[in-house]
Amino acid sequence: MNEHVYQEAALWIDTLADGKLDDLQKRRFMKWLDLTPQNRQIFESMLATWQDPDIEIAFKQLKAIKAKPKYQFGMLVASFCSAIVLCFAVFFYPSQQTPEAYLLTAKNQSVTYKLSDGSQLELQTSGAIKVAYSSSTRELLLQDGQAYFSVAKDKNRPFIVSTDFGEIKAVGTQFNVDTHPSFAELTVYEGIVEVKNRVNGRHTLVKAGERVRIEAELTSEISKVDLANIVDWRSGWIEISDQNLAYLIEHLNRYSKKKIILKTTQLMNQKVAGRFRLDDTDQVVDMLSQMYSLNISENNDYLILTP
Repeated sequence: MNEHVYQEAALWIDTLADGKLDDLQKRRFMKWLDLTPQNRQIFESMLATWQDPDIEIAFKQLKAIKAKPKYQFGMLVASFCSAIVLCFAVFFYPSQQTPEAYLLTAKNQSVTYKLSDGSQLELQTSGAIKVAYSSSTRELLLQDGQAYFSVAKDKNRPFIVSTDFGEIKAVGTQFNVDTHPSFAELTVYEGIVEVKNRVNGRHTLVKAGERVRIEAELTSEISKVDLANIVDWRSGWIEISDQNLAYLIEHLNRYSKKKIILKTTQLMNQKVAGRFRLDDTDQVVDMLSQMYSLNISENNDYLILTP
């Protein structure tokens, strides 16, 4: 019953044994590890056997099994040298020192986390965030996706969320941060937060009911948001009033089983407005194809939209 989990765990151990993982592999591995308690349990039980006297033979057997088109798993024992195990522990088990070091969500797996200071964050599907608390600061790095933060008050330890484009600093408040390849968007639901642009160093105060976009070299003007009627990702929907199609597709891809591709720049820049369901991407794509007279083609990995 657990054969596929043993197979996946063995392949990850094999991958780790081959050398240091790049950032994308790290992300994929952590998402797999946290997908189910069973994944972590089986992986750790296999990892614990690395000092077995027959380790060299077992590891060679694993290599041979990997090369076959069909896997047959009895008792799998995989190993690698102690230096690699130590490297793995440092990079992937910081939880031994900081329990909240890496938080990730897989496709269609939005999760609410309670942090050690009483703060809470809701991490959208396909999200990744690194948490690094100390006695003087509460620092978080939002690497992918979108997160809603409910910050516990602590005047002695500012709560700082970093993105590629700037820092968002708060003491006790509620706000949402949405990351994109070319900007990060902040919406404040309660209190006041301070935004610092990473490039030009500009500081901007953003209050409840306001929104700003942080880009590479500028922070947008503050816009008003109707908090009483706002529709955000936590409701399972996205509401767009003045964005392009590329913006919508990027959000849909966080949920879609197949990556949605827009084939032309003209399509990417097409203005779109409306309310769209995030967890039914196939229906949204069908609707878009009718609205904009688009053709849909697909293969095992992609949904491709063309004029």
